[in-house]
Amino acid sequence: MTTLYDILQIFVNSLLLAGVYATTAIGLTVIMGVLRIINFAYGELILIGCYIAYILSSFGVDPFLSLPLSALITLACGIPIYLPLAKRTKELLGINQILYFLGISYCMQNILALLMSATTRGISPPYAFYSISFGPIYISYLRLIMFALSLGILLCLHIVFTRTFFGRGMRAVIQDREAAALLGVNTERIMLYGFLFGCALAGVGGTFLSMLYTFSPYGGGRFMFKTIGIIIIAGSGRASFSGTIIGSIIFALVENFTMLVIPPAYIRAVDSLLLLALLLFFPYGLGGRGA
Repeated sequence: MTTLYDILQIFVNSLLLAGVYATTAIGLTVIMGVLRIINFAYGELILIGCYIAYILSSFGVDPFLSLPLSALITLACGIPIYLPLAKRTKELLGINQILYFLGISYCMQNILALLMSATTRGISPPYAFYSISFGPIYISYLRLIMFALSLGILLCLHIVFTRTFFGRGMRAVIQDREAAALLGVNTERIMLYGFLFGCALAGVGGTFLSMLYTFSPYGGGRFMFKTIGIIIIAGSGRASFSGTIIGSIIFALVENFTMLVIPPAYIRAVDSLLLLALLLFFPYGLGGRGA
């Protein structure tokens, strides 16, 4: 029987998880906002972050110390993905866009399988089995560290978006690319930096997710479903920083509370059904209107 304490525990766990989801989803939010395209290979970029953390942890390095390296490697992986897009953003619309990124996704899956084998892997740091209690509520050290780091990253992102020339330029391009160009903003450079910025955040999110979920070279779709679901809740096409955070909280709450009635073994099906429900009933987000 589910008690009030159980519900409170799930609520706290969801809030902690939402920080990780938000950090991961903001990367794709930026890419969608700046380039107005959906990078369907984003899940594989997250997987690269997972594998970087796994490789370093196998040498005794704490997974959290792999965050900078994961960000740099996924940023570097974004360069060959973006170059064919540089002069063809208007051509890659609709089915062309989908085919391009699905092709990239398929190639990345097979490269990962070739390099790392198709074995399912996971990371469990020693402190993952320790927790701190607040009365009847228990919080694992692992989730607490992730939440603290996620908050720090989100705060840094907020400062970048609101206080720097790059951030203001990115927001201008997201709101109106043509008007930003007329005002002297180098839109092509902002689009490049925005895409690579989003790829780097995929690596950061992958490092976090590698300690929460198992992963394999063909499991990028699982992370992609979560990310797309969060963005849909936030309001597809709006590229909202605060909306992505709120969407992450709602998604984590729905996902975790659903497991009260559905066994955790079916969590992948829950993610897929949740995404399908969002696309059917809230295609423009919970606000109900598209950008």
